[in-house]
Amino acid sequence: MAWQLHYTSAECGPGGRAGFQFTAESAGVPPEVTGAVASHLAYRPPPEAPLAPDPAQIAALPVALAYGDAGDLRVLTRCVYLGQDYSGRYGNFLGHAVVATQDELTGLRPVELWQAPLWHDEPAPPGATLPELADLTPGDRLDPDSLGEWLATGGEQGYALLAVLLQIVGTALSRGHGRLVLVAAGTPTDSGNPTGPRKPSGPGISADPWAAIPGNSPDQRTSADPRFSADSGDARNNDPTDPRNSLDHWTPTGPRNRSVPSVPGDPRDSGRAEDVVRWIGVISYSLPWQVAAKLTFLTYSADPATASYVIVGTTPDVWIPSDTDATVVHLGAPHVPAVPVPGRFARTVAECWRRMDMAGIDAIGELVPAGGFSPDTAAALSAFCRGDGSVTEEEQAGIARTLRGGLPDWAWRELAGACDRMGFELATAARACAPAGLAGPFAARCAVLSLHDPALPSPEPPDDETRRALTPEAVRAVACADGVPSLTGVLRAVDHLGVPVPAAEVERAAHRAAHSGGDLADLLDHTPRALREAVVAGVLTGLEAASPRARRRLLTDRLCDHLESHDLTAAPRTCAAVVRLLALRARVTRVDATTRLLRLAATPIMSSDTLNTATPVMSGDPLSIATPVMSGDTLNTTTPVMSGDTVNAAEAPDVLQDVREVVERVLEEVWEAPPELGECAALVQRLGPGVSSSPCLSDLPARAYLAHGMAGPEVVRLAGAVQAHVPGYPAADAETVLLAAAAGDAADPPAAAALLMRLDDVAAEAHQDLVQEAVAVAVRSLAGRDPRFRAGLVTALPGSLRPLVARVWLEGRLSRDEQADLAETAVRLHHAGVTVPSLESFARSRLSSRSVANAVESRLRREDALAPSLRELSRGRRGALWKRENP
Repeated sequence: MAWQLHYTSAECGPGGRAGFQFTAESAGVPPEVTGAVASHLAYRPPPEAPLAPDPAQIAALPVALAYGDAGDLRVLTRCVYLGQDYSGRYGNFLGHAVVATQDELTGLRPVELWQAPLWHDEPAPPGATLPELADLTPGDRLDPDSLGEWLATGGEQGYALLAVLLQIVGTALSRGHGRLVLVAAGTPTDSGNPTGPRKPSGPGISADPWAAIPGNSPDQRTSADPRFSADSGDARNNDPTDPRNSLDHWTPTGPRNRSVPSVPGDPRDSGRAEDVVRWIGVISYSLPWQVAAKLTFLTYSADPATASYVIVGTTPDVWIPSDTDATVVHLGAPHVPAVPVPGRFARTVAECWRRMDMAGIDAIGELVPAGGFSPDTAAALSAFCRGDGSVTEEEQAGIARTLRGGLPDWAWRELAGACDRMGFELATAARACAPAGLAGPFAARCAVLSLHDPALPSPEPPDDETRRALTPEAVRAVACADGVPSLTGVLRAVDHLGVPVPAAEVERAAHRAAHSGGDLADLLDHTPRALREAVVAGVLTGLEAASPRARRRLLTDRLCDHLESHDLTAAPRTCAAVVRLLALRARVTRVDATTRLLRLAATPIMSSDTLNTATPVMSGDPLSIATPVMSGDTLNTTTPVMSGDTVNAAEAPDVLQDVREVVERVLEEVWEAPPELGECAALVQRLGPGVSSSPCLSDLPARAYLAHGMAGPEVVRLAGAVQAHVPGYPAADAETVLLAAAAGDAADPPAAAALLMRLDDVAAEAHQDLVQEAVAVAVRSLAGRDPRFRAGLVTALPGSLRPLVARVWLEGRLSRDEQADLAETAVRLHHAGVTVPSLESFARSRLSSRSVANAVESRLRREDALAPSLRELSRGRRGALWKRENP
């Protein structure tokens, strides 16, 4: 029998005093129960409610249905706003409480008592005795079918929100702490028609733009909000004029608009609270009834921050402090909260609601162990039995632990039907715990798994008949091997069991392993000898199909050491990458690496008549470092490079072009460091014209010239060999070096001028840096000639080259003799009518110096014809030239 109690403000209660008190109750209610129930009875209207509401406005205010505990008893309360009390003050309400034992609520979800016929809307007369309730009859508004129809109106967003809410509530119940605050959706209405109709909304759908941020409120009002009195608080006294005696101790300072009912029906089912109640109903029906009995809730509170229920409902006009220790979800938000991520139980139950599969929800409830609450494990088992492939190994491990506690017979039958999807731990637990007659399928599953996972206990090699029977399973295990460690173990298990597996299956598995990003060297290290060739073939095809970045990541030093001894011609991109690593590690010389790489890029030129879909693009024998690519001056284009694959004739040029681009990139990396003269000489000797087949190789001689200078005999010998055997711009580079080296030995000025003019002609084809350096070397080598020679050289040069020669001669710090030589050269050019402005300007500035002028005068004393030019360039200098003139 359940007790009833009424709590309201009365002028004279059973004890003879005025104010809020219990005015009526069932006979025999202990005083300690009364005190415990009082903590569940409170009500304040929403902040936007009118200060002096009329009866219709009062009827539209939200109802606060609460469920909690009072020691070993369970308390259900329903608070409704009444308006004015006996003294005319607003803030009075009726709190109707029902106190029952847990046994009296067996099989009943407390939220089912929403709008139950047992609730009173008006208080009983003070002192009245309320009858005990023998039967707690549920209301008719929250049955699963109607809730499922309502939930469906919200579409995918409604089910997603349900999963999030179930995750929050489930976490709170399992941990024993945590709260969920549901803020009802609300839309401002016209103040002149506060109770006007509003379009019904589904779960999680509203025009209200609040942001759904767990643990926070979109409207962070502060205590300075002018709509609340400055002296708001819980302190009360017996002064009836003290406004703090009103339960609505956060007193609104003026009338505000408010939301209206979201669905037609009881006017007390405000739109701000009705959806909250529905969500509590859906959540309650989603839980086993034993768990729902632990779910405390309050459908409406004006102070959700302090309410101590697992679920608390409120309206959007209520201020929620930002530091509230609860997850706050706004039902009017346009998006579902991103956190927390729903777990297995939440996702599975939400899917059951989508299908209206209430039997599935009941089945999960039946799987919950009697001694605790593990909803995710129960949901995982239900999903696993129903064929859900997303159940993880971790979830299966949780199921295995649950099996040790026992299962209903129907669950064992469904689990046996799903044994082909079991992991080893679950299969082992099922074999150990299954009832007699059902352990066979689980034992067979353990045997199959031992083949798929060699880390598991492996049986002894079977007889021939069993081996043949296991071949399909072994092939499946090889095909399903995920990654290098898995494939390594499977291959070792297959070899241990002696089960025959086609080489093509092994090759395909190794190809997939190459894409998985594992340690391929480890795979080759531990592959049984009988299967190694097939594994190498699969690794090569996998590497060849990988992206350049992935290929470089997979090709470790150890893997290159493994592959070096194999024929790599069928995988040219991989071969190029292997050669690159060998060269960078100095396992082969750069010249040998270049030879290998050029052989990859060298392909036969086939006509369309001979190239067809059956013709290999590249055929081949293993690459050999010792085999020269070049024969004489001709590139050996018949050297086979690649074997194995066939392509369509129309695709062949693209394939070959791609290989050449790969080779060129690798060559650039191999030759990133400056080349040595000996390396270039060896390349020219070995490759001949082939050096010009690659932009990178064509630049090597020029880089060597620049790095080692152009005056040494080795440089000149290299340039001569390049000019003789390598066509194209390497020959132009070589000629540039040879011209620069020969300039200093020119017999006369015209010959020297001819060399410089040839350098200028070659500049269009040769390396620009090399040309500049060669011109500087050549001109500097001519700076040691006498002024007469140098003047003749400048005179023989075209006007475009004269400033360049003068600039080189004028560079650096010149000695007095060098200055005198240049000044004399300028005098001779002036006499010859050749003007080089920079050189003439230099001469004028230096001839103003007595020491340089005297040196030049001394040299030209016997050449009277040059006296006028010397006098002209020395104009302004004190003193006479050579001798005093007669007056």
